[in-house]
Amino acid sequence: MKKVMSLMIACLFLVSLAGQARANDLAADSQLQISVDHFFGDQQQTVSGYAAGIFMFDLNSGWPILFGYGGPVIKAGKVNIYPLLMTMNDPSGWSVGPSLWLEYVGNKNYLFTEYDYYVPFLATSHDEDAALPPHAYYSLSEYSYSLKDKMRLGADLEIYGLYEESSPQEFAYGPFVQMDRFKLWLFYNETPNLAGDNYLGLRFKISI
Repeated sequence: MKKVMSLMIACLFLVSLAGQARANDLAADSQLQISVDHFFGDQQQTVSGYAAGIFMFDLNSGWPILFGYGGPVIKAGKVNIYPLLMTMNDPSGWSVGPSLWLEYVGNKNYLFTEYDYYVPFLATSHDEDAALPPHAYYSLSEYSYSLKDKMRLGADLEIYGLYEESSPQEFAYGPFVQMDRFKLWLFYNETPNLAGDNYLGLRFKISI
């Protein structure tokens, strides 16, 4: 019951902030993220394996994205290093590339950072002259603190952009609350390369 009440209070707080943003002429965005992952081998050993799939869906634009990750996990004390290969597929094309994750797992504190490099190799068009999407990058930094009943409070910083542009298309940051496998992130996106496109968003993440 405590878990449910804590989650309800957190949701009401985040929704109230979103309402204030709309009153200030900010656009609102809602996103759904579903992730599934699996470790291979003994996670206490120096080297093990890891695979993950992530589905992202923007409820406003209807834009879906599917990510896949796989590779080794190198354990060095409380720090885990993930040198992965990844794929990113969306309505504009298919991309592959490297991804590097760094993770610190303390008793209460958790730190995570990720950097992806997307190299397009197929465009979603039958036109032989169709241009491939440009090379892109993605970065995520996260900090969270563990409370009781598998509840975590923290903040995320997310950046997405194209290598041919000097400023990122998305620069999003904000607090989140996580209850076991459910995470609710309230973020503000400055969109540095898209003037006037700033918005406040809510992302609902479910880990299976």
